[in-house]
Amino acid sequence: MVKLNFFCAIALLSITNSKTESKKRTHIYHLITERNRTEGYHHKIQNNEAQEMTIDSLEDTDREIDVIVRVKNDKGRFFAMNNSNNVNLDKDDFDIMAMRVKESSFKKLRESPDILSADIDHEVYSYGFPVGINGTDEMLVQFSEIIPWGIKTVLQDVGRWNDLHHNSQIKVCVVDTGYDIRHDDLPKQPDVSGKHNPVYDESWYSDGNGHGTHVSGTIAAIGNNGIGVTGVFPNNKNGKFQFLSGKALTKNGSGKQSGVIAAIQGCVSQGANIVSMSLGCTDCDSNTQKYFFKRLYDQGVLFIASAGNTGKNEKSFPASYESVISVGSIDRNLGRSRFSQYNEQVELTAPGGEILSTVPGDKYDTWSGTSMAAPHVAAVAGLIWMYFPTCTNSHIRHVLAKTAKDLGRNGCDIEYGFGLVQARDAYDFLVADGNCGYNLGPNIPIGGCNELYPNVPSKPPTPQPTKSPTHFPTTYPTIKPTHYPTNPPTKPPTFLPTISPYQKEIGPSNTSSSKKSRKRRRRERLHESNR
Repeated sequence: MVKLNFFCAIALLSITNSKTESKKRTHIYHLITERNRTEGYHHKIQNNEAQEMTIDSLEDTDREIDVIVRVKNDKGRFFAMNNSNNVNLDKDDFDIMAMRVKESSFKKLRESPDILSADIDHEVYSYGFPVGINGTDEMLVQFSEIIPWGIKTVLQDVGRWNDLHHNSQIKVCVVDTGYDIRHDDLPKQPDVSGKHNPVYDESWYSDGNGHGTHVSGTIAAIGNNGIGVTGVFPNNKNGKFQFLSGKALTKNGSGKQSGVIAAIQGCVSQGANIVSMSLGCTDCDSNTQKYFFKRLYDQGVLFIASAGNTGKNEKSFPASYESVISVGSIDRNLGRSRFSQYNEQVELTAPGGEILSTVPGDKYDTWSGTSMAAPHVAAVAGLIWMYFPTCTNSHIRHVLAKTAKDLGRNGCDIEYGFGLVQARDAYDFLVADGNCGYNLGPNIPIGGCNELYPNVPSKPPTPQPTKSPTHFPTTYPTIKPTHYPTNPPTKPPTFLPTISPYQKEIGPSNTSSSKKSRKRRRRERLHESNR
């Protein structure tokens, strides 16, 4: 009876506050969206300014900039260190370094034959923002357990996964602002692990921002414990699942590309199969970072990243690298979230609007952003891979694309990619196929719609002209072109005039004898004149 009255009270409270909460969340959403657009604009300016530092007009100044370099050998490493003011990342078994140098020294680095690449070490930012938990959910998570709408949407059948046999161990890593290891609804060691990041002076198991803990909950929040929320992995799957955390961003929700690289390398050294990145930047393409992701992808690591939050048709990195699955966000109605960036590299979509998950201090909150979408895909990829361990990272990638639920326009498009990731459909496909979807997709990473069907136009090709096109004018004569006039004479041309002056005087003749007599008389006259 007490329990019934409690839920009745919740229902009444929900009805009373529904309109207020809705208005409040809408107001917060608009404020945060506007803030993110403004911040994104300033970040874009900063990144553009940083990129401009590479041109000749700025390379001879003493202004200090942060850079990342890839060294060819020990000679290159020593050369880079000698030209730096401060080294932020340098490991003996790692060919990528991060340091602060003068712009004049940056030019030397780029010209050195012992340096393979040198790029600006751009700032990166988290792609999620709080929108405020509604009153009903806030009360329910304290006394019962909620399965967030995003988890239900991507798993398709939540209960089905509890009865399946787990064939192999899987490790999913989140590189973000950290992880609240004290949270009652999140895994503890040894089911979770991490490594110190030399770029930042913050521990991986603390989260002064909340973003990383929220993302982590979508993947690994503990299920069947009677409180809070549940993740895609509600338990350790009989010791087969381990969650890894990397400190890629500081408590301010921002960091450096070098910090992301160091965090990922730490996870990979612990055996990470999948890396989820709810972060990025625009106008920050980097040869060094692109190489880093391609190298690890070729070694079998699967990367998933948020597409970005500007709501515009523009690319964010690392999501738009070929070796990374770019994930856009959808809302409860399965429509593209208004903040979700779109471009030809978007490959999949997942729930990212109003996602309830864990935050530091044994609390829960609702956040939105493509940050919230990426961990849904990463978790589903890990779940499927666990049951089909003989498949490669590219196999899993292609199967997720093949079995995604088509959204928006018919077929793959720049807003939704192949569509909404679907765990059950991917599992069923692999069972029926029996060969990891071996014939799907190219052998090298491409990304976006081309990842499954490379170089195939979305629409039928335009019909070809009836005649083969040439470089000649379209109104050229139908006869074969020559160097002669368009309308040549009916008889073969000669070096003699068509009508001689002599013929004009006596008129044309049609007999061969008259022609001979004329020629004879002409010769006689010439002979007489010469005498």
